[in-house]
Amino acid sequence: MSEDDSACAFLMHNAHTTTYCRLQENAASIFRSGTCQLQRHFRLNGVYQDGDVILGGLFEVHFFTVFPEQSFRTEPEEPYCEIFNMESFQHAQTMAFAINEINKNPNLLPNITLGYHLYDNCVMLGMAFRAAISLVSGTDKSSSDLNCTGPPPVIGIVGDPSSTPSIAISSVLGLFRVPIVSHYATCTCLSDRKKYPSFFRTIPSDAFQVRAMVQILRHFGWTWVGLLYSDDDYGIYAAQSFHQEMQLSGHCVAFSEILRYDNNPRSIQHITGVIQASTARVVIVFSPSSLVIPLMEEVVLQNITGMQWIASESWATSPVFHTSRFLPFLAGTLGIAIRRGEIKGLHDFLLHLRPTSHPRDNMLRIFWENMFGCSFETGNKETDGEQMKTVCTGQEDLTTTNTTYTDVSELRAAYNVYKAVYALAHALHDLMQCEEGSGPFIGNKCADITNLKPWQLVHYLQKVNFTTDFGDHVSFDKNGDALAVYDEIEDLLESTHLSNGYTEYWRMTMGETNVGEENRGSGTCKQQGHFKLNGMYQDGDFLIGGLFEVQYLKAFAELSFRTEPKLPHCELFYMTSFQQALTMVFAINEINSNPNLLPNITLGYQIYDNCLRLGVAFRGATALVSGTEETVSDLNCKGPPPVIGIIGDPGSTHSIAISSVLGLFRLPMISYYATCSCLSNRKKYPSFFRTIPSDAFQVRAMIQILRHFGWTWVGLLYSDDDYGINAAQSIHQEVQQFGGCVAFSEILPNDNNHKEIQRIVGVIQGSTANVVVVFSTSSYLLPVVDEMLLKNVTGRQWIASEAWATSPVLLAQRFKSVLGGTLGIAIRRGEIQGLANFLLRLRPDNNSQNNMVRIFWENMFGCNFDTEGREGGKICSGQEDLGNTDTPYTDVSELRASYNVYKAVYALAYALHGLMKCEEGSGPFGGNSCADKTNLKPWQLVHYLQKVNFTTGYGDRISFDENGDALAIYDVLNWQPSSDGSVVVRTVGVVNEGAATGKSQDPSQSPAPLTQARRHPRLTQACRPLNSPLTKASVLSSGICQLQGHFKLNGMFQDGDLIIGGLFEVHFLTVFPELSFRKEPEPPYCEQFDMASFQQAQTMVFAIDEINKNPNLLPNITLGYYLYDNCVKLGVAFRAATALVSGTEESFSNVNCAGPPPVIAVVGDPGSTHSIAISSVLGLFRVPMVSYFATCSCLSDRKKYPSFFRTIPSDAFQVRAMVQILKHFGWTWVGLLYSDDDYGIHASQSFHQDVQLFGGCVDFSEMLPRDNNRRDIHNILAVIQASTARVVVVFSTEAYLLPLMDEVAMQNVIGRQWIASEAWATSPVFHTQRLLPFLGGTLGIAIRRGEIQGLRKFLYYLRPDSNPRNNMVRIFWENMFGCNFETGGRKTEVEGERKVCTGKEDLSSTDTPYTDVSELRASYNAYKAVYALAHALHDLMQCEEGRGPFCGNSCADIFNLQPWQVVYYLQKVNFTTSFGDRVSFDDNGDALAIYDVMNWQPNSDASILRSGTCQLQGRFRLNGMYQAGDVILGGLFEVHFLTVFPELSFRTEPKPPYCEQFDMASFQQAQTMVFAIDEINKNPNLLPNITLGYHLYDNCVMLGMAFRAALSLVSGTEESFSNLNCTGPPPVIGIVGDSNSTPSIAISSVLGLFRVPIVSYFATCSCLSNRKKYPSFFRTIPSDTFQVRAMIKILKHFGWTWVGLVYSDDDYGNHAAQAFLQDVQVFGGCVAFSEILPLDNKHKDIQHTVGVIQASTARVVVVFSTSTYLLPLMDEVVLQNVTDRQWIASEAWATSPVFHTQRLLPFLGGTLGIAIRRGEIQGLHEFLLHLRPNDDQRNNMVRIFWENMFKCRFNIGGRGEKMCSGQEDLSNTDTAYTDVSELRASYNVYKTVYALAHALHDLMQCEEGRGPFSGNSCADITNLQPWQLVHYLQKVNFTTSFGDLVSFDENGDALAIYDVMNWQPSSDGSINVRTVGVVDEGAATGKVLTLDEEALYWNFETKKVINIT
Repeated sequence: MSEDDSACAFLMHNAHTTTYCRLQENAASIFRSGTCQLQRHFRLNGVYQDGDVILGGLFEVHFFTVFPEQSFRTEPEEPYCEIFNMESFQHAQTMAFAINEINKNPNLLPNITLGYHLYDNCVMLGMAFRAAISLVSGTDKSSSDLNCTGPPPVIGIVGDPSSTPSIAISSVLGLFRVPIVSHYATCTCLSDRKKYPSFFRTIPSDAFQVRAMVQILRHFGWTWVGLLYSDDDYGIYAAQSFHQEMQLSGHCVAFSEILRYDNNPRSIQHITGVIQASTARVVIVFSPSSLVIPLMEEVVLQNITGMQWIASESWATSPVFHTSRFLPFLAGTLGIAIRRGEIKGLHDFLLHLRPTSHPRDNMLRIFWENMFGCSFETGNKETDGEQMKTVCTGQEDLTTTNTTYTDVSELRAAYNVYKAVYALAHALHDLMQCEEGSGPFIGNKCADITNLKPWQLVHYLQKVNFTTDFGDHVSFDKNGDALAVYDEIEDLLESTHLSNGYTEYWRMTMGETNVGEENRGSGTCKQQGHFKLNGMYQDGDFLIGGLFEVQYLKAFAELSFRTEPKLPHCELFYMTSFQQALTMVFAINEINSNPNLLPNITLGYQIYDNCLRLGVAFRGATALVSGTEETVSDLNCKGPPPVIGIIGDPGSTHSIAISSVLGLFRLPMISYYATCSCLSNRKKYPSFFRTIPSDAFQVRAMIQILRHFGWTWVGLLYSDDDYGINAAQSIHQEVQQFGGCVAFSEILPNDNNHKEIQRIVGVIQGSTANVVVVFSTSSYLLPVVDEMLLKNVTGRQWIASEAWATSPVLLAQRFKSVLGGTLGIAIRRGEIQGLANFLLRLRPDNNSQNNMVRIFWENMFGCNFDTEGREGGKICSGQEDLGNTDTPYTDVSELRASYNVYKAVYALAYALHGLMKCEEGSGPFGGNSCADKTNLKPWQLVHYLQKVNFTTGYGDRISFDENGDALAIYDVLNWQPSSDGSVVVRTVGVVNEGAATGKSQDPSQSPAPLTQARRHPRLTQACRPLNSPLTKASVLSSGICQLQGHFKLNGMFQDGDLIIGGLFEVHFLTVFPELSFRKEPEPPYCEQFDMASFQQAQTMVFAIDEINKNPNLLPNITLGYYLYDNCVKLGVAFRAATALVSGTEESFSNVNCAGPPPVIAVVGDPGSTHSIAISSVLGLFRVPMVSYFATCSCLSDRKKYPSFFRTIPSDAFQVRAMVQILKHFGWTWVGLLYSDDDYGIHASQSFHQDVQLFGGCVDFSEMLPRDNNRRDIHNILAVIQASTARVVVVFSTEAYLLPLMDEVAMQNVIGRQWIASEAWATSPVFHTQRLLPFLGGTLGIAIRRGEIQGLRKFLYYLRPDSNPRNNMVRIFWENMFGCNFETGGRKTEVEGERKVCTGKEDLSSTDTPYTDVSELRASYNAYKAVYALAHALHDLMQCEEGRGPFCGNSCADIFNLQPWQVVYYLQKVNFTTSFGDRVSFDDNGDALAIYDVMNWQPNSDASILRSGTCQLQGRFRLNGMYQAGDVILGGLFEVHFLTVFPELSFRTEPKPPYCEQFDMASFQQAQTMVFAIDEINKNPNLLPNITLGYHLYDNCVMLGMAFRAALSLVSGTEESFSNLNCTGPPPVIGIVGDSNSTPSIAISSVLGLFRVPIVSYFATCSCLSNRKKYPSFFRTIPSDTFQVRAMIKILKHFGWTWVGLVYSDDDYGNHAAQAFLQDVQVFGGCVAFSEILPLDNKHKDIQHTVGVIQASTARVVVVFSTSTYLLPLMDEVVLQNVTDRQWIASEAWATSPVFHTQRLLPFLGGTLGIAIRRGEIQGLHEFLLHLRPNDDQRNNMVRIFWENMFKCRFNIGGRGEKMCSGQEDLSNTDTAYTDVSELRASYNVYKTVYALAHALHDLMQCEEGRGPFSGNSCADITNLQPWQLVHYLQKVNFTTSFGDLVSFDENGDALAIYDVMNWQPSSDGSINVRTVGVVDEGAATGKVLTLDEEALYWNFETKKVINIT
């Protein structure tokens, strides 16, 4: 803006000057001054109070916006608001009250006065948007981006209450990071942080609400319901979620109707008619009350009663329905209500309100007039219907009123407003407490309150954590969502309430009782709190432990790390599992009563519930082996162990983790249900046994069934866990061996993702395999069966694994059609005499160790022992009668798992019996000794357990093979119909691998009785009875004895004030000695020292040493360390982690003592599998763990691993990086190898998906074996050699890969291009001459290389010492120098006695990976991990008491530091290393993703450049083109495909989004506008003496970007936006565009308020024809309404009545689909399926859609979508070879060249489509070729085009880049830019420009006195008003040079005419699109559709149209 322009603006604002821009005699005088803005002042109702800092507010104070009739002959009247809403005004006043209360609070924002500016949005998007712009611009008169200082006009906005305005406002203001805190916008879509980065809310998302409402339906068994929802984002998203949840629960939606915003009586009558006609009596309504009111009026009118209404939270408490008139119809309504609160003092505040005369407070005056029926205007007019109103005095008494304004009994939305204001205040308070030098921003800076940036407040708002006076906790999750808590209500009938039992259940499921609870953890010196385990206990001489799945769910409290985290708790009691636990109790009781088994010995038990959670199971196991939950110790004390063995865990995953640790101490563990074949590995699990057969036997048993029936073509489903994955691997191998084939193999998702379930069912439907084998538990399978039932998929023969073969949940009658006839393998059924009676005699007691019984009792009888806080609840007496119950607990007819428990207990008892009858001198141990009963060792019991052999009372023999496996015997089951129509499971055979006959036996044979010969004799006198020295007391543990031996760990130690732990892989292998169990087993030991890993450990030591010397980081604090070697073994790693967190290997305790924890955090573990197991346990206690090398994407799950961080990127990023390499080189045919661990398995899954997405194929996929089995390695190498794939991708660590590469070298396998994952891409172990011929040229992804000054010298200075805690250094020294510190050096056959180490050897003379610091990657990550912890600790220690982040603004106590407090600060770490890399963590604890690309030759690094710009406080960059003129036209085009959003940390000023993927066709459209303007300027007959100019912008297919561009256009510059009333034409007189419907809707809703004409050339949504909403919108492309009719005409013509529908998930697709569904029904057609194309191109969703298309019998598929969304679907169509479909294309993709390839011809040939009218534009081609770039920044779009066209750069930024000269020749190019053969969208652009020009021409031809405006006046070209041009645009009527008529109907729509297109093969094998007809609704002949059928190409074998209906 020039100085003169600024002066003009200033004078106009201050002196009310009206004419500064004068008309000159020539056309140039019309040119605008550059300062004129929107041409008038738009009125907003508001309330204002000044302050130091202002908060904005948006409220729905009026219900409706009324639009006056628009003639455009007079200046249009402004819209105005009607129907004052007292309740919403109360919300606004609650905000005023909260600010007033804060201003009086000396402890919150002292010395700062808050002000407010509140606006009424009148329930109108345009009004809301205008208000928001006014707020962020500081006044409703101007909005500016000028770079000025001072705080922003408002620091944040409370509101908008509705989802749709919130979406639009946040999408724009989010670009500038202005915080918006809504109190009522619930759409789940707003949780998308990419789209809405500064949006928060104090109301839960609809995702929670929908689930809550479905819970109500489930509770009452209502499965047949109707659905009504509002026609807005709130309703549509909620309805979609509701449909999905209903399908998941097996319920049905009878009807689904939309409540429209126009309240059309006909539409409402239609809906009530549907309700009356339906048999569904339950009606769910998702809608605001404003749309429900007209419906309920009609309900009353038609007397519709007998309905059960279910209300969403937006109308559940609306008082408008609480009248006697509605009572007969709405009484009994059930609803979900947002949390009610109480606000002290609000009522009095509301009553003291008084109006003022200030115009900014006009909302108060409007309220007053509505409240008292008076008027402040003294000259009140009298109307026909009412008398003159009284005059308001302003002194009327509010205490005499009774409205919703003064009613504070049900504060819900108002309470949310209150919380929102306080959230902003607390954020601002925290921001102002910052001390310079200790701030969170770059350079440890604080925000400057005098120049506050909005994004800085967002940073603090994200961390807000406080409690209201009403006791509710307020904080936001990573998506800005509030904690979900609802009240459940019964509406309109206050005297009726839900039962207390239901209420209590509801509170439990919704989590209300947990909000705001304080964690009462005691705080300890070890693990930091007492972790509660549910259990049962009985004392005895020897105790047996038990682990059972008694409860299903683990609920985790929200983690803020500002208060001590609450402990997780278990939910949903499982009666069957409790029966299994009681069976253990029964067996022990029975044994204690048996005089022949363990005489004089009493067994006891300690049983725990694992809650189906690994961390809880592990905690339970630790509690068992330690003898108490309070302590764990390695102290060498006497007495038997706390438990002699453990029965359980039932889960394979749990058993693997627990056994890997307990196996180190040889503690026996007997599982009754863990079947994973991997557990048979005696090396890994030496003390694991089981009484259930391994899956290896189960798979063979199921193969026997397939063989028996000759079923060789089968499908496979399996669960995504150890059980399913291992079983699936086995069955693939076994099926191949017997000659069968697996048709498909699908994983059942863990999260029951509905779209994935639908995809899997689609695969089953589409497959010809009718036999389906399933390895899964019922919980994973149930959703699939529900979906199959929904889609009526029958005719399948199911083969059930033992985990679901007898599941009662699947035996329901409703599943009979799907699952009837199932054959299954079941674990052996048994009978246990006396168990039934025992179960019925159970009684609860008050012993806290038996709380599991009390929990069972409460669940069984629906009562409660603890009545405190549970008003009206039923009290348990403990005497209730179990004999009257009928549950799985008392059902002993099918004892399978319980029978296995019974056998497991007896196995332990017989082993102990055998041990105790040993005679000294004849024993099995050293010196023929026996075990010492007074000091029993667990390994001794293992010896006897291995030899157990007995027969149960039911006749089954029990023994274990050498792997601890039971004999394999299964029942074969068949699911048959019973007489009552249900399903009964019948045993029809047996599979017995030990059968004497070698085949199945008759199951009806009587079991053999238990004979005396099988029993062990009574104990001899050598075994002392209880009155001998072996007394009961002596047998019992002392309470402190723990694991019975000392386990040695290699480590390094240095003392300090605070200790950091470390876990490193310093040895490659763990060697396990042979186990005889006849002497005490030797501990495993480690081999193959890894120098590189030891360097990593020493890097941690170096970093700590460097920090200790740094006076600016942790001054006065000395860090120490304790490092351990994990030996690449899970059990060792876990033992080491336990040693670290317990402070010593000797003890582990929860004793309540003071002082910091033993280690404040752990650096490591480097392995993903180890990190998963360790974090799952340590995470329970929030001990921070920072890994430098664990990359599994699964570790990003914050729910499971809440205290896990890493300085290496997740595999999710790595896989994408490697796929980029394949893409770059065009390698689409590849092989895959991956390690058999979490790292490899997860990476391979991601790789398969990503490869498919980019069109590649995986030829083979092989798993590298864990045990380095040579046969497996040979097989893998054979596959590699046989394959034609020359590119091999490997995800593995070097340990797994090395044996394979040895074999590669041995067999001379060359000619392969290896692609290395980061885990081995830089491993020096492969960098040898021997491997060079095979691995040379390898490409790999490597974690970021760094440099660490001083590290090399530090490494050289290392010296060993004699401290045993530093033995790792001595081991290193021995390996480095080939010497030994032991003077009696060891001898081997190969070498003589080794030399003695002196400790003085010279490291500088060595050359190993230890001293090589040229490639610091893992070491650099370890360095960053240590510094991250140090910075977190430093920030923690800088806290000042009273200003801290924890409860009561407290700080952490360094003398009693809690680990979770370190986690809080670690999450916020942000620093830069001396090498220049930034270190911070995202919400999931993940590091920023950056990789180097490596080549195993001379290498080169690939780095990522970043740039940043100013946002709200400066200029926002838009790509554009500009040319000056007398009058300017604006333009919006999609020149780029994508908008890329940088990561947002809010610790630095956010970078702006940028655009990618240049679209040549769209740039041609933009240039067509330029051409048209140039042509018009040369035309002497059109706009003579006027020169048109243009200003065009690129919207990058992004709503926020498009909106920003539109505002820039109407404001005349990107720098300012103003309502200043100045003269001259507006900046642009009209806008050409936007091309898309969604941006056009948003832009038109705002600019329509000012009547700025917008003429789109490609936005087709029928909704844009609404003249009320979009009064100045026009288009030259027909509306979708016409397009749908045109496509229906084609279907009718060919008689195609059975069709499928696919559409994009946007306004274009959704509205077109709705119209299509309606019109198809009208002409008698049916839609077979209706599928949405996902916005995010998610591969699983696309696979699902293709599965549906394949499975359907509909051969005609109609698609409404743009090519962007459709392209991934077509890629999948090719991949799955889906042919024989007739595609019908909407105009958005019917001519898209992206599909016209040889590859797609077999699939898309013959497509029929509707295309917008093709035109010809003379001279355009030559014009396009003459384009040249220039240096004007306003024309940067041309330079971007040039660089993309010629692959050059104007500004050279890197080596090898080609320089653009600007003189390159466009005539040599062949792209969509220069192709003018198919001008469709471009032709529409051309017509659009001419329409605006003709309108302006007609306006200027007006003769004064004969004009169309008031007083027959004409428009003044020197002061043109946009609405005047709208008048002329409405009347435009001209014909193009191509002969097409252009005019608009009353809705601004163009005449409907389409070309009909047919996709035909061209000579080169690609697709040629040919015009074969026309659809012309204005045809003079009346024949709408004209087709040349002879010219049609059909893609069928007959090459003719066939009946494909």
